[in-house]
Amino acid sequence: MASPSPVLAHDFGTTGNKATLFTPEGTVLASHYQSYPTEYPRPGWAEQDPEGWKKAFVGSTAAVLEQAGIDKSDLAAVSFSGHMLGCIPVDREGKLLRRRASCGPTTEARIRRS
Repeated sequence: MASPSPVLAHDFGTTGNKATLFTPEGTVLASHYQSYPTEYPRPGWAEQDPEGWKKAFVGSTAAVLEQAGIDKSDLAAVSFSGHMLGCIPVDREGKLLRRRASCGPTTEARIRRS
Protein backbone atom coordinates (compact mmCIF):
# COMPACT_ATOMS: atom_id res chain seq x y z
CA MET A 1 0.00 0.00 0.00
CA ALA A 2 1.51 3.31 -1.09
CA SER A 3 -0.43 5.68 1.18
CA PRO A 4 -0.06 5.85 5.00
CA SER A 5 -1.60 2.97 6.90
CA PRO A 6 -5.24 3.40 7.94
CA VAL A 7 -6.73 2.99 11.41
CA LEU A 8 -9.74 0.76 12.07
CA ALA A 9 -12.06 1.95 14.84
CA HIS A 10 -14.80 -0.18 16.39
CA ASP A 11 -17.63 1.35 18.43
CA PHE A 12 -19.61 -1.31 20.30
CA GLY A 13 -22.94 0.28 21.11
CA THR A 14 -26.06 -0.92 22.86
CA THR A 15 -27.52 -2.50 19.70
CA GLY A 16 -24.57 -3.10 17.38
CA ASN A 17 -21.00 -2.45 16.30
CA LYS A 18 -19.95 0.31 13.91
CA ALA A 19 -16.58 -0.19 12.25
CA THR A 20 -14.99 2.79 10.52
CA LEU A 21 -11.73 2.89 8.59
CA PHE A 22 -9.84 6.21 8.68
CA THR A 23 -6.76 7.67 7.08
CA PRO A 24 -4.17 9.01 9.56
CA GLU A 25 -5.59 12.48 8.79
CA GLY A 26 -9.11 11.42 9.79
CA THR A 27 -10.74 10.97 6.39
CA VAL A 28 -13.31 8.16 6.40
CA LEU A 29 -12.44 5.41 3.93
CA ALA A 30 -15.27 3.01 4.77
CA SER A 31 -17.88 2.37 7.44
CA HIS A 32 -20.19 -0.52 8.29
CA TYR A 33 -22.76 -1.18 11.04
CA GLN A 34 -23.69 -4.69 12.15
CA SER A 35 -26.31 -5.27 14.83
CA TYR A 36 -26.37 -7.94 17.52
CA PRO A 37 -29.44 -9.29 19.27
CA THR A 38 -30.71 -8.37 22.70
CA GLU A 39 -32.85 -10.92 24.52
CA TYR A 40 -35.48 -10.05 27.10
CA PRO A 41 -35.79 -13.15 29.33
CA ARG A 42 -38.25 -11.49 31.73
CA PRO A 43 -39.83 -8.06 32.19
CA GLY A 44 -37.24 -5.36 32.86
CA TRP A 45 -34.27 -7.58 31.91
CA ALA A 46 -32.08 -7.29 28.81
CA GLU A 47 -29.21 -9.64 27.98
CA GLN A 48 -26.71 -10.05 25.15
CA ASP A 49 -24.55 -12.99 24.12
CA PRO A 50 -20.89 -11.94 23.71
CA GLU A 51 -20.72 -14.27 20.69
CA GLY A 52 -22.98 -11.73 18.96
CA TRP A 53 -20.37 -9.04 19.63
CA LYS A 54 -17.68 -11.27 18.16
CA LYS A 55 -19.73 -11.94 15.02
CA ALA A 56 -20.38 -8.22 14.59
CA PHE A 57 -16.68 -7.44 15.04
CA VAL A 58 -15.59 -10.02 12.47
CA GLY A 59 -18.34 -9.12 10.00
CA SER A 60 -17.93 -5.36 10.18
CA THR A 61 -14.13 -5.62 9.95
CA ALA A 62 -14.39 -7.73 6.80
CA ALA A 63 -16.93 -5.32 5.32
CA VAL A 64 -14.84 -2.14 5.73
CA LEU A 65 -11.65 -3.81 4.52
CA GLU A 66 -13.49 -5.03 1.43
CA GLN A 67 -15.17 -1.64 0.81
CA ALA A 68 -11.80 0.14 0.95
CA GLY A 69 -9.83 -2.59 -0.84
CA ILE A 70 -7.37 -2.81 2.03
CA ASP A 71 -5.65 -5.89 3.46
CA LYS A 72 -5.71 -6.34 7.23
CA SER A 73 -1.90 -6.42 7.25
CA ASP A 74 -1.93 -2.78 6.04
CA LEU A 75 -3.67 -1.49 9.18
CA ALA A 76 -1.67 0.80 11.47
CA ALA A 77 -3.92 0.15 14.47
CA VAL A 78 -7.30 -1.10 15.64
CA SER A 79 -9.17 0.76 18.38
CA PHE A 80 -12.24 -0.09 20.44
CA SER A 81 -14.83 1.82 22.41
CA GLY A 82 -17.93 0.38 23.98
CA HIS A 83 -20.85 0.32 26.33
CA MET A 84 -19.32 -2.41 28.47
CA LEU A 85 -20.42 -1.37 31.96
CA GLY A 86 -20.59 -4.90 33.29
CA CYS A 87 -18.69 -8.11 33.46
CA ILE A 88 -18.84 -11.28 31.40
CA PRO A 89 -18.73 -14.28 33.78
CA VAL A 90 -16.51 -17.12 32.56
CA ASP A 91 -15.13 -20.30 34.12
CA ARG A 92 -11.44 -21.18 34.54
CA GLU A 93 -11.19 -22.21 30.89
CA GLY A 94 -12.79 -18.98 29.66
CA LYS A 95 -16.13 -20.63 28.84
CA LEU A 96 -19.09 -18.27 29.05
CA LEU A 97 -21.25 -18.96 32.12
CA ARG A 98 -24.18 -16.72 31.15
CA ARG A 99 -25.13 -13.93 28.78
CA ARG A 100 -24.15 -10.45 29.79
CA ALA A 101 -26.83 -8.23 31.26
CA SER A 102 -27.22 -5.25 28.98
CA CYS A 103 -26.26 -1.96 30.55
CA GLY A 104 -29.20 -0.20 32.02
CA PRO A 105 -30.16 0.69 35.57
CA THR A 106 -33.34 -1.42 35.64
CA THR A 107 -31.68 -4.66 34.51
CA GLU A 108 -28.57 -4.26 36.66
CA ALA A 109 -30.52 -3.37 39.81
CA ARG A 110 -32.71 -6.47 39.41
CA ILE A 111 -29.69 -8.73 38.91
CA ARG A 112 -28.05 -7.37 42.09
CA ARG A 113 -31.23 -8.17 44.05
CA SER A 114 -31.60 -11.72 42.65
